[in-house]
Amino acid sequence: MVNGIFTDKSMSDPFKRIFGVDTIYGLKKALQDKIHLLQKLSKIESKKEVLEKLGDEFLEKIYDISYVLELIKEIAIEYKLNRIVFLFDEAAHTFIPEQQEIFFEIFKLLHGGKISVKAAVYPSITTYGKNFEIGHDAILIPLGDFEPGASGRDASRKLYRELITKRIPEGKLRKEIFSKGELLDQCIHLASGNPRAFLHLFNRVYDRGYTDRALLLATQDYVDQELLPYHLGLSKRLPKYSHHVKLGLDILREFIIPEIRKKNIREKKTQYQSAFFTLQRDVPPNLKLSLDLLCYSGVLSKQGTVKIASRKTGQRYMVHLALLFTEKAFISNKFSEVINMISLTDYREFSASDPAFEGYLERLKQSSEECQKCSSEIPPNAKFCPECGNKAIEKSIVGQLLDDSVRKISISAAIADRVEPEYPLVGDVIHATREDLMSISYIKEVRSKMIKNAADEYISG
Repeated sequence: MVNGIFTDKSMSDPFKRIFGVDTIYGLKKALQDKIHLLQKLSKIESKKEVLEKLGDEFLEKIYDISYVLELIKEIAIEYKLNRIVFLFDEAAHTFIPEQQEIFFEIFKLLHGGKISVKAAVYPSITTYGKNFEIGHDAILIPLGDFEPGASGRDASRKLYRELITKRIPEGKLRKEIFSKGELLDQCIHLASGNPRAFLHLFNRVYDRGYTDRALLLATQDYVDQELLPYHLGLSKRLPKYSHHVKLGLDILREFIIPEIRKKNIREKKTQYQSAFFTLQRDVPPNLKLSLDLLCYSGVLSKQGTVKIASRKTGQRYMVHLALLFTEKAFISNKFSEVINMISLTDYREFSASDPAFEGYLERLKQSSEECQKCSSEIPPNAKFCPECGNKAIEKSIVGQLLDDSVRKISISAAIADRVEPEYPLVGDVIHATREDLMSISYIKEVRSKMIKNAADEYISG
């Protein structure tokens, strides 16, 4: 190897062996071509031509995880890399349970030595399989803790100010942002510990004029146009749980938040305000799953275990502060006042046997999936009917997403207007090459890449 390029005399080039390219500099194009061909398999009825282009040798190699693992190790040695880290996002979004089990088998085989594998997983809806054990094969790191106390708020303010400092160069704009420290703090706390939520909310506030009134309007927009639509959108990405997605949000907005509001109004004199509620651990599975899906989308977050009535312990949940604020669940419309009153130790206790919950669960039972053979209720994760053993019908998540309108992906309306006549569906964009997209007026190198990336991101979650 000379100056990072494999010479003709080298017979150990791993990129040449698997992708048929002589150097790493040809790898990007080779990967893009292979990925494009693999994506075409999802839609094209006649797969023979695509499989021939991929080649039997290539397919045999990528199916052999041991072979791929050895190649990765060789690459690390060739380039003197101390560590290679693979980051996987939204495995549960994209794969059906059987595919998730295969994914975690590959995860387990790849991880070790100089190779680290990390994946975002979600409560209750990630299927690890029988051969993958949390704690042994991977360490589970919970995210989303929020500390409303003084020290926690100070840490959040410092963290997010550092985030702004890194993203915005020193100058007039940064000075303007930091000059309104109290307004910036409210954006930080309303994000409920989620950096992405903070950036989205802050951008909305700044675009509206960066005032207190802009904060009120932007927070409502964020909840109505991002937070809640993202949660409801899980119905399509996780079709097996579509009824649980809606049920959880109905329980939260129709029952739990009104009860928290009542509690906060009663505590006006104590100067405490609550953003938390608890449920004992032995809750009905359907109720737990509905709440877990709310945690998945960020509408709720788990905040540890606490003591509750009858010497039991319960899971403490926090409702997203932006949602509580727009639902007028606090005694003040000034969030800068409210945040100082919120305490982790102040929460509304609920019993899983509450008649209100039973009513919601009965509604879920009436809308649940039934067995095609005996009409019995099929639980969300079941592969077979628990009564007659008939195989449950598996819905293709990716197939449904490919049939969505191209306007669903993250591109501007003006660009969508140009793309839609030629490529009306997400699947059409996925199966088109960048060269195909560049045949459209005003769509060239930069925009074609942006459109392809937006389509890939839409499919992967």
